[in-house]
Amino acid sequence: MTSPDYPTIMLYIEIEGINGFIQLIKEIQVVKDNNDWAYFESIAGDFGIEGFNTINLKVMAEVAMNVYHNISAEGNN
Repeated sequence: MTSPDYPTIMLYIEIEGINGFIQLIKEIQVVKDNNDWAYFESIAGDFGIEGFNTINLKVMAEVAMNVYHNISAEGNN
């Protein structure tokens, strides 16, 4: 994976653990299924990163879900 967000996701897994990451994925999936990004919109500014917004969070959510699916696929092999 070449996304610049991949290292961020891997750092999250290292800090929070795989169970925390799986819980995050479940929450992202519910938000995505309901197309209700209001919570993420409310915290986007809290990251303190200039220009970081809901669009960036959605991209990171997609990357996180791709990482999760890759990890799951590797575990099934």
